[in-house]
Amino acid sequence: MWILSIVSTSLADAANFYRREIVFKINKPIFILFNPWCKEDSVFFDDDEWREDSVLGDVGKIWMGTSKDKHSRMWSYGQYEENVLSCAFLALDMTRLPHQRRNNPIEVCRAISAIVNSLDGDRGIVEGNWSGNYRNGINPTDWQGSTQIMQKYYKTRNSVKYGQCWVFAGVTTTILRALGIPCRTITNFNSAHDTNKNLVVDVIYNERMEIQEEISPDSIWNYHVWNECWMTRPDLPSGYGGWQLLDSTPQEISENVYRCGPVSIKAIRNGNVGLQYDTGFAFAEVNADIVSWILTRRNNGKPTFLYRDEHKIGQFISCVKPNSISNVDDDRLDITNDYKPEESAREDNDSGLRALSRSSFSESYGSSNKDVEFTLVDLVNVRLGENLAIILKMLNLTNSQRTLTISLHLYSVYYTGIRHKKIKSAQFENVPLNGRESRDISMEIQAEDYLDYIKDGCYFHMTCMAVVSETNEVFSSVDDFIISMPTINIKVEGLPLKLNKQSSIKASFVNPLKKTLRNSKWILEGPGINKPKVIASRDIPGSSLAMLEANITPRDTGNKTILVSFSSSDLNDIEGYLHVSVIQ
Repeated sequence: MWILSIVSTSLADAANFYRREIVFKINKPIFILFNPWCKEDSVFFDDDEWREDSVLGDVGKIWMGTSKDKHSRMWSYGQYEENVLSCAFLALDMTRLPHQRRNNPIEVCRAISAIVNSLDGDRGIVEGNWSGNYRNGINPTDWQGSTQIMQKYYKTRNSVKYGQCWVFAGVTTTILRALGIPCRTITNFNSAHDTNKNLVVDVIYNERMEIQEEISPDSIWNYHVWNECWMTRPDLPSGYGGWQLLDSTPQEISENVYRCGPVSIKAIRNGNVGLQYDTGFAFAEVNADIVSWILTRRNNGKPTFLYRDEHKIGQFISCVKPNSISNVDDDRLDITNDYKPEESAREDNDSGLRALSRSSFSESYGSSNKDVEFTLVDLVNVRLGENLAIILKMLNLTNSQRTLTISLHLYSVYYTGIRHKKIKSAQFENVPLNGRESRDISMEIQAEDYLDYIKDGCYFHMTCMAVVSETNEVFSSVDDFIISMPTINIKVEGLPLKLNKQSSIKASFVNPLKKTLRNSKWILEGPGINKPKVIASRDIPGSSLAMLEANITPRDTGNKTILVSFSSSDLNDIEGYLHVSVIQ
């Protein structure tokens, strides 16, 4: 914050050339921002469409789900809302970055990536929580945007509880856009967390196909959300400016602080992992190999190689197309090729890096016979309350009979890949498969089996293992799926809306469960329309209509977005949105 005085010099007496100074003092705080419209500024952005969206846009979408079942969450960045700009500068002050270095977007962004999370004891903005217990704060899925978080932090100077990756990323986008730095929110599906920086994610199973998380600290997130910010990079070789990865989610320490970036996207694509900052970690998030092992009695409890997957990590890297948010999910922009070449061209590009990658357990990987072809059927578009089935398809490729032992498992999981609860298992012994025969094995799942285990986002993890007795061939497969939540339907009276004129809004959805939803609340907000507002709700009986009726009064003209979400002790993460126009 600066204090500004304007000095005007006038000629009061032309004959005597007498000069008089008039001083205008401005009592309100003055904020000096980066200017992406100025060619001399290090964040200058010559793409008009992207510049407008990544600096001025106050509403966006954040992509979530799985690589096979993607969906979006609306997010209110709200950089024009009350005290948000002041909070952005407070955050910058909290980083203790000297004022004379605050003209450098590299240092500003790196400092912001650290202060958005609170893990370093620096009273950062958001406290992370992936435990499933949010009793002393707000469930991360209940946030609809950054406004409430930043206003609360500005008022209390205490970390706001709680956030997960999309919350950290949403707040970071708000701060950087408020400061004038172009920023967009990015989602990476099947994102690797490579803890030992060997470019390999080791996954260890026991003979029941249960992951042994205590042996390997690596993990694969269904999705991970970070940011990209736009700037020149005079500290790097020529050609590495432009979009830079910035990650405020506290995963690994960088120079003794939980932060990541800014990392040149071009450096990630080119495999230049030695460039600052944290390029190697970011490269692994989109390029690591998965090496799976099994602990068997036959091998004295030592890990036995199952398979290596060089393609699953880093899929469908996504953001929203500029200035194109729609009421349906047809506005996703796939930027995977910005991070890595097409699969057919990858081997030449990063073969040197892969030669350096080593599993924690072995440097040699065996191979299996392929007498039987196995396929674990994908589960997509599963709606909450529906029954489902895990199906394994088998085809004997030989003319001889094969005898199989098969195990199927279903777990509820957090989106970070950490398991929550085992829901159901099935074991099939001595299953005959005649020569050239095809056959299906299935495990039926009733809705009642999984409803009590629904966690944030409704992610599920199914695993399969099959052993061919005659050849000791081992097949294993793992897949994730998400259960779709109902969508809130929103209707507004008197469109287009009028500035400063009250209108009524109705929002509704049908409770998909047979049980009553208790401790329920609605959350309503819309930048320029309505400040974030929490509205208590009555209990919602099973299979009945839940409805919200409220009033809104637009405070600004233009194209706006209304966001509504619903949360209860039995069901959360239900949301909807509506684009509206506000006229004078």
